Amino acid sequence: MFTEEQRQAILKSYDDELKEPSNLLVSNIVRELNKEGAVLFYIEYMESEDDSWLQAEYDIPGLGMTVILDSDVSDTFGDAESWLMEMESVQEKLEKLNRFLKAT
Repeated sequence: MFTEEQRQAILKSYDDELKEPSNLLVSNIVRELNKEGAVLFYIEYMESEDDSWLQAEYDIPGLGMTVILDSDVSDTFGDAESWLMEMESVQEKLEKLNRFLKAT
């Protein structure tokens, strides 16, 4: 999903921050990557009265629909490499969805 150049830039920029990230930080990082075209999904910071969580979403082009790819994205990472692996897992879900949509 990420090119080696993107991986290195993320590791350099966010390694310290992603050791103990806030949900809002993760959401903001993914929004930046989405703007750059590095990812097609985004991570929403969700909260209720007593909890907060991360939810991976994807806007289906041309349909005006948003699909929840993962309603419980991990927010516990030891480092930026672990975070990258989680984002690649979300990307795999998106690719499966796109294959399904093309087949139907």
